[in-house]
Amino acid sequence: NEQMTIIFRSGLFNSSSNTYVTGLVWYAHSKGASHAEDFVVSWRGVLNYFVLDNWQLCYNLLLSTNYTTCGAVLAFDRVRKAGWNTYYAGNMWWAKCSHVNRLTRLEAFDLKDRHLAELYVTSEPAVGHFNCHFINLNILINFNKQTANCTINQPMFWARW
Repeated sequence: NEQMTIIFRSGLFNSSSNTYVTGLVWYAHSKGASHAEDFVVSWRGVLNYFVLDNWQLCYNLLLSTNYTTCGAVLAFDRVRKAGWNTYYAGNMWWAKCSHVNRLTRLEAFDLKDRHLAELYVTSEPAVGHFNCHFINLNILINFNKQTANCTINQPMFWARW
């Protein structure tokens, strides 16, 4: 399942040497692969731009700062319990392996909630999560690659008021 893929298949834990891997890791969900709506295509374009196409933005930011995760479209869901209410909408991000290795293992949680995978990397709220780009997921996405950068931590999108 997706939850276990994030932890045990991402290369963070090397079972042959029984050690945790250091450095950085990225995760990319196949956001909207089965949906061709303009909105989803635009959303995926923003995620791809910051996490995959221009990977060096988050990579360099994490290496040179105290932030532990980096991505685009960081969202807040006030309905979920504290610590499990901030997430990268679309589930594409970079993270320090040291951060991910400190997170509670997912088998300790209700695996019936498919959204836990999306909430997982930001489930430690007292650390820095960097948001490269803010978009309002309730309106048409207007994204300009010419002015896009990853230098200012953008505000979060409030998913549910």
